[in-house]
Amino acid sequence: MAQVVLVTATIGVTLALPLAPAAAAECENRIQEALNRADVRPEQVTSMQVVHSRGGGLSANNYRINAWVRLNSCRGYAVVTLTHYCTILQSYTTGDCRTEGAPHYEAWWSAN
Repeated sequence: MAQVVLVTATIGVTLALPLAPAAAAECENRIQEALNRADVRPEQVTSMQVVHSRGGGLSANNYRINAWVRLNSCRGYAVVTLTHYCTILQSYTTGDCRTEGAPHYEAWWSAN
């Protein structure tokens, strides 16, 4: 079972992150930077869950940190993906959430 670290972010939400090379607190500033670039303001954030995931294999390049940010103005998320060293890889929105500063991801099954 993975260990989890809970950290209260400066924007007033709790981050849940299994222990990884970079802890939630270390990536907090980078997540906030990506949200700022995506035009997501702190008052729009309802909740945030930060999840550490691993793809196949044992390479360090397979580890990702995903911040799933629920916004109060829409149904869906603003998502920030980082490496385990807190380098921002991408930001996007899902569901009916849209921002000026991030592309929108629409799953193929919801496009019809």
